[in-house]
Amino acid sequence: MFRHQFPISLAVLTTSLALFGISNAFLRAEPASIPPAIPAPNNPTTKPVAYPLDVCVTSGEKLGTMGDPIVRTIDDREVRFCCGGCAKPFTADIKAGHEKMDALIIAAGKDKYPLKTCIVSGEALPEAKDIIYYVHRPTNQLVAFCCSGCVKGFQADPQKYLSRLSQN
Repeated sequence: MFRHQFPISLAVLTTSLALFGISNAFLRAEPASIPPAIPAPNNPTTKPVAYPLDVCVTSGEKLGTMGDPIVRTIDDREVRFCCGGCAKPFTADIKAGHEKMDALIIAAGKDKYPLKTCIVSGEALPEAKDIIYYVHRPTNQLVAFCCSGCVKGFQADPQKYLSRLSQN
């Protein structure tokens, strides 16, 4: 009775290890690249938002100078890197990575921001030094506000206000 259990168990173990090795190889494979623009979720009237950066979030290198950018979705947010090695530092401290990415998006987009009014209140935006810039996640969309109260209003229903940006 016990004579046959050992060969069967060994076969099961060998097969399991082989499958683990194969599945582990798939887990390490680079994911397919996603399109350069993503639609804002749950709002078919919102235009797709183009990826806002032309540089690697980690190294600052121009995207595309080392081949096709590596595209990852981290916390439901598209992030692009110049190479596979740059993804590791971002994922080692995701909070800091997102904060750095937000700062890069704000620096790259604030001079090109399409509206002169607050997206929530409709009031004229204050002087440049007093504007509150915010990056909506997961769309990476830059938004400008006149005050912190409007930031809270936006956070309560972002899709309502993002559609105003897509109309410009």
